[in-house]
Amino acid sequence: MILEYNGQKVDFFQRIFTEDIIAKNFNKEHIVRKLGVWVSGGADSAFSLWYMAKCISDNKLWDFQLIPIHGHDTARVADSRISANAVVDYVRNAFPKVDIHDNYIFQYHLIKGVSDKGQFHDPIKNNLKKDETIHITVNSYTANPPLKDMVDGGFYHNRDCKRDDPIAAYDSEVNAGIHGHKSVKSFFDLHQPISGVDKKFIAHFYKKFDIMDLFYKTVSCTSGYDDEIVPCKKCFWCKEKYWAFGMYDGGVK
Repeated sequence: MILEYNGQKVDFFQRIFTEDIIAKNFNKEHIVRKLGVWVSGGADSAFSLWYMAKCISDNKLWDFQLIPIHGHDTARVADSRISANAVVDYVRNAFPKVDIHDNYIFQYHLIKGVSDKGQFHDPIKNNLKKDETIHITVNSYTANPPLKDMVDGGFYHNRDCKRDDPIAAYDSEVNAGIHGHKSVKSFFDLHQPISGVDKKFIAHFYKKFDIMDLFYKTVSCTSGYDDEIVPCKKCFWCKEKYWAFGMYDGGVK
């Protein structure tokens, strides 16, 4: 379950499927079986959902469930539900024995230029945990590319700053009061398996596992408002995807 490439390593998946998490913030043992997985429709979360299903299938961990969760921003004309549902359908077809729920989709309206989705996402994840639909959420975003690559590629200025210096292992044992990362808001936010590796790491494993057909279903561009063409090839997410894969959404080169 451990992934290693080019000096980078991810062992989160090993931990989550072999150890019950001790939620030190809550002073109790937290049994993890229902995994809420944020599925944006982008390449990072698509890979995480696929790989988690592979871990369950390969190791016959049939008591685990995957619950995909997607937030649909109605302010954008581009409908993110299409790619998110395509990702979920692909993974379910690839691993039919794994208990993968229907995509849990909720809607919100985010004004163009505002980046704080947490105000809409946090209440949803808290309610899903409260009614025990999920035990944790897994948030799958990668670290930013190296500084020089972003500067040379002209997309340093609109980067997501909190991804500049991520903690490599986002698991509860490490983060619950030991490292105190500023972006951690709650128990949910401790589960970010690929935050310590960049998108070229993910691109390597798309190719290694021969799942580029899944990649072509993903959409990372954050444009798609009125009169905007997607992929825009200008936003950070377009440029980062091109940096890692040599192509934009849909395989556009």
